[in-house]
Amino acid sequence: MLVGIDPDGEVVWTYKADARIAGIEILPNGNIFYHSVAFRSVEIDMLGNEVRAFYASRRPQGPAKNSIPVDAASIHHQPHCMPNGNFLAMTANAREIENYYTSDVDPDAPRATGKVVGDRIIEFTPEGKEVWSWNTFDHLDPFRIGFGTFEPYWDTRGFPKHCDWSHGNGVTYDAKNDTVIISLKHQSAIVGIDKSSGEIRWIIGNDIGWSDKLRARLLKPVGPFQMQWNQHNPRVTNRGTIIFYDNGIQAAMPFAKAKMPNETFSRAAEFEIDEKARTVRQVWASATEMNEDSVCVWAMGDAHELPRTGNVLIVDSMVMTKRKDMQWDEWDRTRLHPNDFPYSVRIREVTRQSPPEVLWELDLRDPDDLMSWEVFGAVHVTSLWNGTRAQVHEVPALGA
Repeated sequence: MLVGIDPDGEVVWTYKADARIAGIEILPNGNIFYHSVAFRSVEIDMLGNEVRAFYASRRPQGPAKNSIPVDAASIHHQPHCMPNGNFLAMTANAREIENYYTSDVDPDAPRATGKVVGDRIIEFTPEGKEVWSWNTFDHLDPFRIGFGTFEPYWDTRGFPKHCDWSHGNGVTYDAKNDTVIISLKHQSAIVGIDKSSGEIRWIIGNDIGWSDKLRARLLKPVGPFQMQWNQHNPRVTNRGTIIFYDNGIQAAMPFAKAKMPNETFSRAAEFEIDEKARTVRQVWASATEMNEDSVCVWAMGDAHELPRTGNVLIVDSMVMTKRKDMQWDEWDRTRLHPNDFPYSVRIREVTRQSPPEVLWELDLRDPDDLMSWEVFGAVHVTSLWNGTRAQVHEVPALGA
């Protein structure tokens, strides 16, 4: 569902889709553009009328009625409308790789030929024609795995026994620098791509496991700085900085010991890049240390600046329990995993002070701990109708 909520917390608008929603954007014409896990991206007006839709022509579900085909096996995560009216999207493509890892915790586990999914970033026109693409397999190392590579993410989406290597979860375009910016969750990296040449301009990420060529693309942190982990959905601000959601989970790469939810925290963060100096600076964060207010978010998450006020809207999408007796392997049903417990959601509008002031907050939780709530992301609109201000939030999955 898409749900519109006014400043008093009242539900003033709803829209029910035919599949789980995973990505939302407001188009220049004021319509809503959302993505669903059925690998469709849909434009609707505020009356809920479907204006147009795109679908991945090679998706497991087959053709989609009244939709424009895009030559891809999937279209996933946050869609992005470019200034020229085209769209940027993440699409999955798989390769069989010999002698591939089978574990992200045991480096000595037997190797095997693996079906490995990496992301291909595409630009397509309103007619569905691809005009630009960039493939992670051509530029990054598929043997640099992250925690989550062997989760059943693609199994549940029609691609059985496929490893989730890069897990792209956000793409945007910096028109000033002609740079496509992508977030790769399982690489714990944000990557800037020169759109004209396809070369990697810079990488923001921890200095673990990169080749010499890619290590040379890493930006050096300067000043007080906290590196991101498993981040989501970067966006470019009017100042040219990058703001994103830092899940902060695990805070390690295989095969080191990962932190559990009670040992780390999630936050919104804003980084400033100096390409000439090859540096990155943290200019703002919603939190810099754990405290009683901290949450740890298992997946998804969103943070972006509100253009009218400069405040930041933060979506803590899947807040985990902070129990200590858990582990991260979803396939191991003999031990507790965060998915065994209900999630809650916290959405806040905060100032860009340090520490920030909370101006508005919405909490979605079941007081009986029976139902999980998830909110993939959110946008803020100044008006739905009759001057009413509201926030439109995605509620992609409700379930016990």
